[in-house]
Amino acid sequence: IIMSYLAAYGTLRGKWNRPNHFIRKGYLEGYGMYTAGPYPVIFKEEHSRVVVDVFEVLSATLKNLDKYEAILGNAFDLYERKIVAVDKNTPVPYLAYAYIGTEAFRKRKLASIPSGDWHQHIKETKNIIL
Repeated sequence: IIMSYLAAYGTLRGKWNRPNHFIRKGYLEGYGMYTAGPYPVIFKEEHSRVVVDVFEVLSATLKNLDKYEAILGNAFDLYERKIVAVDKNTPVPYLAYAYIGTEAFRKRKLASIPSGDWHQHIKETKNIIL
């Protein structure tokens, strides 16, 4: 059984909330978060950080998540799975996979989430009266 780490920042956060899979909460330094409606996307961005939950997952799970994120390996992909350093400025950083937005995604109309925390963003926007 091959295990990998996953840095989940949006709709995938909390999906594997079983104690044996959750490793820790952390931060991706140098990434900014944006909303594309009902889901977030992150891009490399200086002076920003994103809140993540790090999970230990099966490598087969990553392949299923690639399908969930509609990664087909073509120019229309909105996400790509990359290795990132979680808490890279600490004595014990984790190398984990994360789904990063592609240049095709960056061209869409997106709204910034300055907090870098999807869960906080959802709580705040639910309190807005339309």
